[in-house]
Amino acid sequence: MRTRREGFTMIETIVSVVVLGILGVVTAVVLFEAMDAYQRASVRMSLSQEARESMQRMLREMRTVDYRASASTGSKVVLTAAASQVQFVDSSNNDITFDQSGATVRRSGDGQVSWDTLCNNVSSLSFTYFNSSNAILSPLPLSAANRDLVRCWAVELTLSSGGQTIKLRGLVFPRD
Repeated sequence: MRTRREGFTMIETIVSVVVLGILGVVTAVVLFEAMDAYQRASVRMSLSQEARESMQRMLREMRTVDYRASASTGSKVVLTAAASQVQFVDSSNNDITFDQSGATVRRSGDGQVSWDTLCNNVSSLSFTYFNSSNAILSPLPLSAANRDLVRCWAVELTLSSGGQTIKLRGLVFPRD
């Protein structure tokens, strides 16, 4: 007669190890996917914040162009109007420039003598210029005669990092 021994059989032990291994792999996959999603969301949020702050700064300063002052003094307010660079004189008579240099959007407030970085990871910065009838002015860079006609600017800023891309567009109607 056989007596029953206490403990697990070899098959029970192997099945238990396999089941625990499968559960471990499933848990690890779920955790890695969650960490990856968190990292992507973090990169996207950082890019979005950087793009918004830069865009707000550019739009706010572009609104300060005062065409009334230029009409009364005969001075030019839009000094450069190119595809990825704009230079203008604001209502406080500051010479402001925004442009893309490599993967950076820069700002100069002193006639391009010194530059501040507004944002990094820039894929593209583009400006489109419109006259008072909302017709697009071209070719770029605009001639001096066409720069005098600029009454509205469209700005498009694209940032990319870590497989994430953020594109912002803004429209500026300076003081008129």
